[in-house]
Amino acid sequence: MIPRGVVWLVTAGILMVTGLTGAGRPARADMAPGLTVIDGDTLSRGGELVQLSGIDAPELGQQCHDGEMLYACGLAAAYELEKILTLEPVTCARSGETGVSYECHTPDGSLSQKLVEDGLAVALSGTDLEPAQDKARHVPLGIWRGKFVPPEAWRAGTRLVGEPSGTDACPVLGFQQNSRQVYVVPTDADYESISRDKNLQLQRFCSDEAARSSGYVHLAG
Repeated sequence: MIPRGVVWLVTAGILMVTGLTGAGRPARADMAPGLTVIDGDTLSRGGELVQLSGIDAPELGQQCHDGEMLYACGLAAAYELEKILTLEPVTCARSGETGVSYECHTPDGSLSQKLVEDGLAVALSGTDLEPAQDKARHVPLGIWRGKFVPPEAWRAGTRLVGEPSGTDACPVLGFQQNSRQVYVVPTDADYESISRDKNLQLQRFCSDEAARSSGYVHLAG
């Protein structure tokens, strides 16, 4: 664990992003050592969860409606966060005395505020990020372009009309590795090879929280 009060710096080094693949995903580039994106508001550093403070992003299995069709807004948020981290240095410091909540910043300012301003996450009630959310809603950007279920309600089981309600379309993959139950997410480098491995008995989860509550740990940890 990172001692309280210590600020850590991650840099992407020399990176070249040449295009987009999937749901807005950048072409894979080397991430900073020990740092991975789990979803649109969660990072992992050396197995330690880094929850971006003040925000709640759509879950990895969540879909939103952009006014015309359903799209994978949870995956889109995760890929956009990954893109930011491949292009900009980020500093993070623990927010509060305990827990996994962190304040993270790019040279342009708060990472949480940027995600909210771009319509990739909602601001938690009572935070100073609510004006940024009002701006995104007014344009509108991201999830505000159409209908969506607030992430907290989505985790509780609420779905949009037409959105898959089972786990078949859920992208978080859990499996047994030696004596451990581990999971991978679409932003992990070996996700595709694991998803195609016929020797693995895969368990699907709609969010990383659901995987961890079932006793799984992130493979990077």
